[in-house]
Amino acid sequence: MQEAFHAGAAWLASTAPDQLLVNPLPPVLGLAGGNRANYLWAGEEGCVRLIDWEDSGGSDRAFELGELCEHISRHDGALEAHQLRPHLDLPLGKPIGCATFAA
Repeated sequence: MQEAFHAGAAWLASTAPDQLLVNPLPPVLGLAGGNRANYLWAGEEGCVRLIDWEDSGGSDRAFELGELCEHISRHDGALEAHQLRPHLDLPLGKPIGCATFAA
């Protein structure tokens, strides 16, 4: 425990936390809810309709992707980040807010 505390304190004292303030991509309007029941397929229009916006707002693209891919409602495993990532405007291996995407 003491080792973890000292490592955390050293990180906070460094310039590394400042990198969290730098976000090369602007915030996006995000649903902030990865529950698949909130994504309704409108087959006749060929699009997806989003519902349940009470937690929505300015968000980070990486957070929205993670929330969508890891929400408990994805129990069937049909949505994988490596399949969805190429369709999004997220640079690989570059900091995005607090997260970094890896290939």
